[in-house]
Amino acid sequence: MGPSVVLSVINDLHSDQRVHRTATLWAERGYRVVVVGRTYPNPAPLDRPYEIHRMTCSFNRGPLFYLEYQIRLWFALRRLRPDVYLANDLDTDHDARPDGIHLAPDTATSVVDRFLGEQLISAALR
Repeated sequence: MGPSVVLSVINDLHSDQRVHRTATLWAERGYRVVVVGRTYPNPAPLDRPYEIHRMTCSFNRGPLFYLEYQIRLWFALRRLRPDVYLANDLDTDHDARPDGIHLAPDTATSVVDRFLGEQLISAALR
């Protein structure tokens, strides 16, 4: 199979149409797509043309939830070893990506976030 892409999402995989469209687009172009998200209580079954990996978290909100999600995501990325990693939201962008993984930025990130990111990169290169 061709190269792989992992999309991470922190909200419900069943109702996020933006992630579904993005994953389908990558799959149609020959990528092995894995969408990583969390399990909600009574999750609805998903019939998708790509792989789904749902993580069970002990916490459902607050700082401990985000910490737990990041740790589980880090282990998932280490196991899956994708060629491309897409963070659907800024809270799923993982700084500890395994070497060799290319990060594609979130398309929903605001202009302000992009501008600040560019400024930080420019400052780091000086």
